[in-house]
Amino acid sequence: MTKLHLAENLKLPVDAATQTFAFIGRKGSGKTYGAGKLTELLIAAGVQTIVLDLVGKWWGLRLAADGKRPGIDIPVLGGLRGDIPLESAGGALIAEALLESGRSAILDLSQFSKSGRQEFAYRFGLRLWQLQKAQLNPVPVHLVIEESQLIVPENIPAGGKGEFLREMYGVFEEIIRLGRNYGIGITLITQRPQSVAKEVLNQAEPLLVFQVTGSHERKAIKQWIQHQGMDEALTDTLPAQTKGQCWFWSPEWLGELKQVQIAAKWTFDSTATPKVGASAPKARAIKPLDLSDLQTKMATTIERAKADDPKRLKARIAELEKAAKLGTTKGAKDTKGPPDEAVVQRAVTAALRLASAEWLAEKKKMHRSLGQACKILRQIGGLAGGTDFSQWEGECTAPVLPPSLPSLPSVQAPRPAPPRKMPARDVSFAANGDTTLSKAERAILAAFYWLKDETATPAKVAFYSDYSAGSSTSNNALGKLRHGFVSGWKITPEGAAAAEALGVGAKPAGAELLAWCKGKLGRAECAMLDALVAAHPQRLTSAELGERSGYSVGSSTFNNAIGKLRTIEAAEGYERDGGTKAADVFLEG
Repeated sequence: MTKLHLAENLKLPVDAATQTFAFIGRKGSGKTYGAGKLTELLIAAGVQTIVLDLVGKWWGLRLAADGKRPGIDIPVLGGLRGDIPLESAGGALIAEALLESGRSAILDLSQFSKSGRQEFAYRFGLRLWQLQKAQLNPVPVHLVIEESQLIVPENIPAGGKGEFLREMYGVFEEIIRLGRNYGIGITLITQRPQSVAKEVLNQAEPLLVFQVTGSHERKAIKQWIQHQGMDEALTDTLPAQTKGQCWFWSPEWLGELKQVQIAAKWTFDSTATPKVGASAPKARAIKPLDLSDLQTKMATTIERAKADDPKRLKARIAELEKAAKLGTTKGAKDTKGPPDEAVVQRAVTAALRLASAEWLAEKKKMHRSLGQACKILRQIGGLAGGTDFSQWEGECTAPVLPPSLPSLPSVQAPRPAPPRKMPARDVSFAANGDTTLSKAERAILAAFYWLKDETATPAKVAFYSDYSAGSSTSNNALGKLRHGFVSGWKITPEGAAAAEALGVGAKPAGAELLAWCKGKLGRAECAMLDALVAAHPQRLTSAELGERSGYSVGSSTFNNAIGKLRTIEAAEGYERDGGTKAADVFLEG
């Protein structure tokens, strides 16, 4: 069996490809070098490995250790040394192309702006996640994320700062939490573990900790160790470690705890920090690979994304309106004549699309006002001795047409496509499950269906649907479902019929539900739930639960885990009530 020789005294099985590694250490401690060594080993073992390089230092994999001879045949996309440039809108295309080819690659995002990096990472991660989950037998792929605190940060400003920040975090948090089930492994690299989301860092195992001196960094590592139920005193040894030396912790996968010295890489160390007064080893320029086909596909995707950008459309429409008034087009400011009909046609189509969206928003407000007016007219009719005001009511309820746009020379403006509407109470669903509900709407409707015989809460709906309560996606989906399918926090008969038409089965119970819930819970929650189920119907005090689950009572891990179980009603009761017990549903059947 293939072994990955990461250190002289550490040989990893090849299923390291789907584990979640975390390399932590201060600058210059050797954490990126160690992750580079693991990357070499994975690629040599035939594992597709994709590096999200946020600092522009991973190109050295293309050269041998001396910086002169060829190294690994791996393309560098983007950055200052890229074979082809990257565009922020091209993330999904790159994910598709790489998974289709099976090639390892370095995606250099170092030259992107913050918003550009977030857009690319979001589009790339989302498409990769969708494609991997769609495979019946997914081929393993390993993602290496340099400066991972920028991709899965601990703190996200309220409302999100930037268009893609929250979406990017949500995609990668889900990949890290569930990716192993679909053949995705992760390597996180950071010098600031306190800035990586705790929910994400707690999913990491194994952990490789190099020299760490900062108090905040050591505190974050202590919390991870505490979460795993291990000896926190080991953190006292971290400041004394030498370059390339680290503690390797794998409490569950390998059951090992040892101090190791990372083996030498066979590729060029392009991550080394230059020293003042010393001549850095010189490397030859890497020879570009022929990726013309990918570059052509990406250029087409980028142009399509630009063409659909509302900001660009509005600017272009304003430009064309100005040109039409002057009787000119862009590039011929001083020459009168008819505008380019094809260009104006596209502008009119875009203008109608935008006008239609604005009209729909106003129409909703207008219909609310008209409804109130009709009600008042009926009341007035009754007060006026039965006077018939139906003609006025008819005028109020008559269809409201969209505003007409000014005609342009020799251009027939196309009618806008009818807007997508939320199915109302009379909607029937096709047998093949084809509906107008989005993925989020279907998932949340299924959660309400499972909770139809019990009290649904925002936390429970979020748990069963996998869509965070209060997020824009969840709020939008709930808003649409409340047009007939959900009333308050209860599914309607129409909603239940729709869920059944979509193939949603009954909520499982007993061991089946227990296994399903544990697949979505963290390690601590699973240990506590197992202890409570084993003791059912007996209640356990906090001390008993802590002893049986292996987590210290009063610790943040213990408190967060039991809080989560109570919130989703997998456990019930408190210390003052005599302790906590598992929900009866886990023992049914």
